[in-house]
Order: sequence, then C-alpha cells, then structure tokens
Amino acid sequence: MKFSNKPYFIAALLLGTLLASSSSLASIIIIGTRVIYPESSSEVTVRLENKNPEPSLVQSWIDDGRTNMQIDKMDVPFVILPPVIRIEPNQGQTLRISYTGNSLPKDRETVYWLNVLDIPPKVDNANVNTLQMAIRTRIKLFFRPDSLTKLSLIDASEGLTWRALPSQEKGYVYLEAKNNSPFHISLASVAIYNNENKAEDDEGKMISPFSSEVFKIKSKAIKSTGKVKYKYINDYGTVVTAKERDLSV
Repeated sequence: MKFSNKPYFIAALLLGTLLASSSSLASIIIIGTRVIYPESSSEVTVRLENKNPEPSLVQSWIDDGRTNMQIDKMDVPFVILPPVIRIEPNQGQTLRISYTGNSLPKDRETVYWLNVLDIPPKVDNANVNTLQMAIRTRIKLFFRPDSLTKLSLIDASEGLTWRALPSQEKGYVYLEAKNNSPFHISLASVAIYNNENKAEDDEGKMISPFSSEVFKIKSKAIKSTGKVKYKYINDYGTVVTAKERDLSV
C-alpha cells in the first residue's frame, strides 16, 4: 500500500468527526487518556504508537470543544508539532505541544481537546472495492495555571457536594453535584443507595470549575434520600472510588 497524495484533510476530518472513536478501535494509540499542561511548562509531549502492520499517516490538532466549527477558524493558544507525521508499523512518535502565552484564566483550569486522526493508506489495486475510514481519537487537554499548584484535584473530586432535586419524571431520581473547586472534575459513574436498593448512572460527566451538573438516575425503588457513591478520574486516567457520603435534600 501507499499513501495517496490527494488532500485527505477535509474528507477525513468530516468522517473522523462522525466516527470519533476510542483508541481501542484505531491502529494509532495515544499513550494516556488526558493531557495536563502546567502553565510554567515550555512544552508537554504526547506519545503515539502505531499498532498496525501498515504505516500510518497521522494528523493532529487541538480544538476548544466546538466540534461544528472549522479548525482554522478557532483561536487556540497551543501549537502542536509535527501536525502531520508518518508512523511506521509497530513504531512510535512524539507530539510536542507548546502554549503560546495567550491570556487564559488564572484562577481555574481551561479545557481543550487533542485530536489524532489516523488517515488510511491508499489501496494499490484500483480494481478492488474497499471502504477506507479515517479514525479520530480525541482526548482532553487541561491547561492548569500555576496558581493551582498547591491545590489538589483529588481533594476537589472528593469534595463534591450532592443534593437531591425534586423529581421531574416518575421513576427517576435527580441528583445535583456541585464543584466548588477550580478544577474540571470528570465522573465515571454515580450511584445512590437506600437500604438494599441501588441505582446507578454510568454514562459519566465532566463538571466545570465552580459549577454543577445534574444526574438523572433511573430508579423505582429509591426516592430522594440515601447515600451517594461516585467514581472520578484522576490526572493519570485512573478511575477512583470516592468516599461514600450522605445525600442532602
């Protein structure tokens, strides 16, 4: 196989947007599930590995979360090098991400997204009908100001406050989680217990700094009292179970 010299970017980007994939489906693997960028760092690196028996052409970029906006229209304060790279079979390459110094909030984290698009090689045999798909992997990039150095994401995640909201739909419990910290807190699951009954929401949500999120949990047996147990994701991508706590009303 060989790589086509046609301009893949627009078509592949559109397909990649529709097929935003976990790294388990792609031949190009990002080492890590998130990127933390400390304000004082000159750059951070991200390792890519090609698990495919064929070479891969990879395009990388950073967006601000607006997936319906053209990449070249976004004002993103990061430079990623190299933006396009060929990775040989069973080999790896490193991306370098640099902060340009543009003004960002100093009292809280700001979240961006790192995109890695695996562009398929062109099939040599033109007589063979094939379906080529560009697979995009997308992970969070957190810009962390120096003012947060002495604070802890773990303490912030363990410090979420929870309360029950009036049920808006029969058979569901509504819980509000409030984040009083300057960190983005990513929850993997939320569960409510009442006696022998348990109801859980495992879709996961990210709670922005100094804000709240509402979880709609399907349950017929549990009303609005009980205990809450949730799981959050730390800087290393590890899922951690928080301490169980009483639910306030």
